[in-house]
Amino acid sequence: MNKRKLLLASCISNVIAKLSFVFPKPPSDLVIVCITTAANVYQERSWQAEEMQAFTALGFNLIKFDIAGKNQQAVAEKLCGADVIYVTGGNSYYLMEKMQKCGFAEIAQDRMNHGALYIGSSAGAVVTCPSIDYIRNMDDPAVAQLDNFAGLHLIDFKILPHIDHPKYGPQTQVIAAEIQSTEPVLCLRDDQAVLITDNVIKFF
Repeated sequence: MNKRKLLLASCISNVIAKLSFVFPKPPSDLVIVCITTAANVYQERSWQAEEMQAFTALGFNLIKFDIAGKNQQAVAEKLCGADVIYVTGGNSYYLMEKMQKCGFAEIAQDRMNHGALYIGSSAGAVVTCPSIDYIRNMDDPAVAQLDNFAGLHLIDFKILPHIDHPKYGPQTQVIAAEIQSTEPVLCLRDDQAVLITDNVIKFF
């Protein structure tokens, strides 16, 4: 079985140009499925387009896919053969609701067990945790109909993006102070990323 790999960041576009070594093939040879769902709740989402543009500028071909309204079979078919599952930022609660409805956790774990790299930016990183409800001071839970706050559980600690962001930084620092005394939390600046290979963690 392949080692499971995750690349998690606050803002992946700030760091992706320096991390080409994490990919198993040249950019043009990779099948990258980009899950755009987390941004659906925002009218203005130019930041998402800019984030994806950072990939295309490096020669990556993104297959954009919105999992909202899709069933498990449709999502499994789209992710079948993906070398990279890239989940963009947005609202963590809305994203997790749509992931739970389509059985995304099982599909993603299967692809990762077969060598796929998971890339999560902001909300895409938050949902990899065991639970996402620690993020409610930054993300609005009211945009989703979510009763179960369990995450994908791809990692066994909490990750907190945007610790130095002009808008979100103060909120994330409050969140960090609340949970650091009782459980592990990994805080990321907007110019940082973390590569997790099984239980080995490397900062960039």
